[in-house]
Amino acid sequence: LLPDSNELIKISKENLENKKIDFTTFLVSKRLYLELMLGYQDTLGEYYTSFAELLKEMNVNETDIQNI
Repeated sequence: LLPDSNELIKISKENLENKKIDFTTFLVSKRLYLELMLGYQDTLGEYYTSFAELLKEMNVNETDIQNI
């Protein structure tokens, strides 16, 4: 999903430069792209928080993590 989003924003920028779309349309595309990236970062943060809580509940220490 992220690589496709990067490609779509690149195409939107090219279309803006070639006057195939207007600036407002480009801004909408950019906003949607940024919302996707923020959602991805939030989800990734939740994943690592949950993983850390799981390790804590399992009483896993740093040396045990290397064996996972």
